[in-house]
Amino acid sequence: MFRNVSLTRLLAASALPAAALAFIPGAALAQDAAGVLQRAASAMGDPKSIRYAGEGTGWTYGQAYRPGMRWPKITVHSEIRTINYETASMRDEITLSRAEPKGGGGYPPVAQQKNDQFVSGDYAWNQAASGPVPGPRFVTDRVHQLWITPHGAIKAAMKNKAVLKKGGKGLTAVSFTEPGKFAATVFLDKGGLVERVESRIPDPVLGETIAVTRYSDYRDYGGVKFPSRIRQSLGGFPVLDLAVKEVQPNAPADIARSSPRASRSATRSIRTVISTTRAGCARPRPRAPPSSPRRGTRRTTVAFSRRRTSSTRTGSPNRARSRSSGQWARSSC
Repeated sequence: MFRNVSLTRLLAASALPAAALAFIPGAALAQDAAGVLQRAASAMGDPKSIRYAGEGTGWTYGQAYRPGMRWPKITVHSEIRTINYETASMRDEITLSRAEPKGGGGYPPVAQQKNDQFVSGDYAWNQAASGPVPGPRFVTDRVHQLWITPHGAIKAAMKNKAVLKKGGKGLTAVSFTEPGKFAATVFLDKGGLVERVESRIPDPVLGETIAVTRYSDYRDYGGVKFPSRIRQSLGGFPVLDLAVKEVQPNAPADIARSSPRASRSATRSIRTVISTTRAGCARPRPRAPPSSPRRGTRRTTVAFSRRRTSSTRTGSPNRARSRSSGQWARSSC
């Protein structure tokens, strides 16, 4: 029986060239990747949710003042990101303003602008003053941002059966694909912390676009490690440089329940129950007999506690006075 050995030791012992990687079975690479990811999860902590806040500088992607120029600069006064990894949900609360006069993005020249952005599964929306506004074109980008966070990248790589890749000096790399969304390579340092994530995402204008997200200056928050600085570039130009000021692992993050889709589903369920109940109770009411003592009074028989009680009353047909108990009873309708 052969014991499992790491790919690095195998290559060192046999002095194989780098091209020999092509002859290593894919199952062995996946098995080594699983071990690498388990060690990374242990080193970084494994929160079910996380909330972090910071401030810094951003750039409006795709809105260059002239072709070939970097994206227009903005000031990120505050970004609060809440993520629920179990429900694949994320909320971004962003306050920003334009940092230079030239550039697009639809931001006001002077005043600050607040954005409240959500994604849950394959549904994205923005929260406006008038209510939630669906944003299907934002799904891919927000799903990408969720799963390339340090802990999100480890979880996504595990879920999608990542394979081991050559990581470069002092780094280990694993590669995975989030079906229908993006492909990514996660680079881990010697301590098992995520150093950067290189990903490829589709863009309706620029086509497949390269994103590079770097994480540095990790700190420990009750056993969960998180970077103090996040830098991201997209299409070869920077889009974010964020200084993280606050981190809360396992923060309350009931984002999926607040989605418009969940609200509509709950509303439909309630309407279905009401319609069914009304349909069951919409049976013809008997007319009052000619010998009724006075108009508006009829005789009703109500089922209650497996016995029939007879009563004569006026008012709501849903209540009857039981002769035996002297208490008010309510029928199923």
